[in-house]
Amino acid sequence: MGAGDGGMSRFLRRPRMAVCAALALTGCAPSATQDCIKVGVLTAFTGAQGANGFNVERVVQLVQQRVEQAGGVMGRPLCVVYADTHSDPRRARAAAERLLDDEQVIALVGPDDLDAVRAVQPAVEERSALALLPGISARQKLTLSAGTALQVGPAAESLGCAAGERIYDSGYRKVVVVHSGDATSELVGVSVAPSVERYMRATSPAVVHTLRTAEDASSYAELARDVELLRPDAVLLVLSTRAASRFLQDWPAGAEVNPSWFFGPGLLNDVLLTNVTAGLLEGANGLSPSSENQHDLAELRLEYERQFGGAPFPVSAYFYDAAALLVLAVEEAGRLQGGKVPSGAQVAIQLRRVSTSPGKRIIWNALAEGLGLVRAGQDVDYHGVSGALTINPAGELDRSSAVFTVERVTDGAVTFASFDACSF
Repeated sequence: MGAGDGGMSRFLRRPRMAVCAALALTGCAPSATQDCIKVGVLTAFTGAQGANGFNVERVVQLVQQRVEQAGGVMGRPLCVVYADTHSDPRRARAAAERLLDDEQVIALVGPDDLDAVRAVQPAVEERSALALLPGISARQKLTLSAGTALQVGPAAESLGCAAGERIYDSGYRKVVVVHSGDATSELVGVSVAPSVERYMRATSPAVVHTLRTAEDASSYAELARDVELLRPDAVLLVLSTRAASRFLQDWPAGAEVNPSWFFGPGLLNDVLLTNVTAGLLEGANGLSPSSENQHDLAELRLEYERQFGGAPFPVSAYFYDAAALLVLAVEEAGRLQGGKVPSGAQVAIQLRRVSTSPGKRIIWNALAEGLGLVRAGQDVDYHGVSGALTINPAGELDRSSAVFTVERVTDGAVTFASFDACSF
């Protein structure tokens, strides 16, 4: 289902690996799902972030395969119900409410867009439910109790920090940051200036200008001229691919300044390159979320490519980890409930238990083994594709730094440049 599918909601139910897909209004046969452990996945299949959906669905299928190898969760099939946010916060909340009320899922994985997260969180809290957030979000402490939303993905502030460090270390001291009113874009954008200032030397001061624009502007020509007048030596764009493409198309021909270009998470891609003047972005740098656990991340990518073709999106590791952590916690909560299907609040309490030492370390592709150990009453410590997932007593992941992939345009193609980390 793509952007041309109109206003229909996407609700898919997948018990184990069997195909049981239908729109929400028609549903699946009751016999297919009545004995399932049901979890909801909330992401965009349509709209501005619509490319995410099928990537997310495939990554979650890798979790389902390992659950099936373990004989299910609590001895039952894992049913995943997908809901489309339509890249719209209001519709994201409505979809979350349908998942929790009508589908009665134990918990949500997603959404992965910060505007949608802010819209959905009240619905989670009102129902004493549980949501694991794999996308780029705001750094926050959340208590593991009723009405919990646990951030598994990287903090937007850390992306801003990494971008600021990268720009400063590259020798640029006059920077313009262009971001939109989108919550993630704005958080990344406004985090750059303090990050650059943090690394300023008295002999080499920096100046950072931050400009805000609309994602759906009819023209970016005036904004491009405003940026040119500031005469920056570096420009960071934190926009959608579409908005960034149009901004670069409107960049003045024969401009007196030739800044180095930097791009926010996931923005530097082949689609962007094909929509701008050839050569304009040669040497440009982009940042994407990555992992401190490069070996397992490479293994996940190989498995994804083997089964589905193509490469997974940068945030795929966080979606995999959110779903894996959730099923381990469901298994533990169910065991403590004597085999009774637990509530989201009961599952939330066990998230820390299955991701913190002591316990046998379980990596992403040993999820089936981890479920078996939990079922037998043994402790496990899930170490995710995205890195350690230790949850502290305050209810947040103990991550004092974040790792990012740095891409660079070389000979007209996006290539891997290096890994970077930012402590915050």
